[in-house]
Amino acid sequence: MTYLIAAFFVSIIDKYVFFAIYAGNHICQVECRISKIGIIGDVMNEKKHKVTVEIFGETYCLKSDAKIEKVIAIAAEVDMRMKTIAQKNLRLSPGKVAVLAALNIAEAYLDLEQNYKQLIRMVEEEK
Repeated sequence: MTYLIAAFFVSIIDKYVFFAIYAGNHICQVECRISKIGIIGDVMNEKKHKVTVEIFGETYCLKSDAKIEKVIAIAAEVDMRMKTIAQKNLRLSPGKVAVLAALNIAEAYLDLEQNYKQLIRMVEEEK
C-alpha cells in the first residue's frame, strides 16, 4: 500500500506544532507537543538541535543537525502511522504497533529507492 504524504509546517503555538497531512484523499491535522527546542552545540559549523517530541504518547528527546521543522515532521509522520495502525488493531501492544509502523516506513523507503534506481537507469540509457 503506497500513500502520497506531504507534511506542511503550519505554526508553533504554545509549544505545539500543527501540521496538515495529506494522505491520498484524506486530510488530517497532526499535533506534536514540543517540550524544548534549543541549540545544543556546534559540530563542523553545523548546529545540532535538541527537540523533545511526543510520539504515540511517549516523550522522546531527539538531537539532530537537520532543521527543526524536518525533525518535527519526521516525528509527526511516525506518530501518525502508529496511531493509524493502533486504530485498526485495538489489541496490539505499543511495541507491536511500533514494529508494524517501522515495517510500513521501511516498505515505503524501499519502494522509493527502487523507483529512484529505475529512474537513474532510464536517464543513463538516454545518454
